[in-house]
Amino acid sequence: MGMDGDRWLSAKAAERRARTSYRHRTDAVMLREAWRAGVQEIGYAPPGDWWTPAVDALTRAIVQGRAPEPPAAQLGRERAAAGWTVEQALGDLRLLYRLLPAGTPPPDVVTALVEAAGSEGTST
Repeated sequence: MGMDGDRWLSAKAAERRARTSYRHRTDAVMLREAWRAGVQEIGYAPPGDWWTPAVDALTRAIVQGRAPEPPAAQLGRERAAAGWTVEQALGDLRLLYRLLPAGTPPPDVVTALVEAAGSEGTST
C-alpha cells in the first residue's frame, strides 16, 4: 500500500500511479531530448546553455495534458534573462511544437511566451 496525501492507496492503485508517473516522465524526457537536438541543429545556444527549469516544466505540461501557458511564460522570462531575443525564444518554442501533432504552438502559448520575454527584456 502507498499513501496519497492523507489517504492510503491499494497496492494496485499505487502501482498504476507509479506506472503513469514513469510513462509521463519518460515521454517528457524523450520530447525534451528531441527538442534539444532540433535547437542544436540550428545553433540557437550551446548545449549547456539551452536547458532551464522551464524546459522540463513545459515538456511535462504538454505530455501530461496540463496548461502549457504558465511554463511557456516561464520559458520566455528565462530565455530573455539569458540574453535570447524574443524571435529566438519564439523559434525555440516553434521547434518544440513541430515535434507534436499540432505542428504549431497555440496562440495562447505564443502570447504567454512573447509577453513574458518582452517584459523580462524591458525590466533589465
